[in-house]
Amino acid sequence: MTVDSPQVVPDDELSKNKNGQFIKMNITIENKGKKNHKISELLHFDIQKGDTQYFATVVSGATENHLNGNISPGEKQSGIATFDIPKEGDFKFEFSGFSKNRGIWTFTQDDIQPAQ
Repeated sequence: MTVDSPQVVPDDELSKNKNGQFIKMNITIENKGKKNHKISELLHFDIQKGDTQYFATVVSGATENHLNGNISPGEKQSGIATFDIPKEGDFKFEFSGFSKNRGIWTFTQDDIQPAQ
C-alpha cells in the first residue's frame, strides 16, 4: 500500500467543515493475497490526533475516485479517502483491513499540500 502526501480539498467544493479543513489522502492498495478483499474508506481508514479519531467523510461533490470496492488477488486499486480534521497538529493515518494487516503513516500540518 502506498499513500501520497495529504492535500487540502477547497471548502468551496464542499459543505462547511466542522473540524478545520477537509483533506484527501491518495492511496494505492495491491492485493498480494489469494482471496478477494473488499475495501471501504469508511471502514478501513482513520486519522488520529492524540486521543481523537477522525473517520473518513464522504462529502457530496467533494472529489471523485473514492477508494471503495473489491480488489481481486494480484490487482491494484487507487483512489482517495477524505477527512475533516483540525488545521494544526501531528496526525496518524491508519489502515486496518485485510485480516490482520495494518499500516500507520504519520504527518504534520506542514506535510499537507495546498489545494490545487
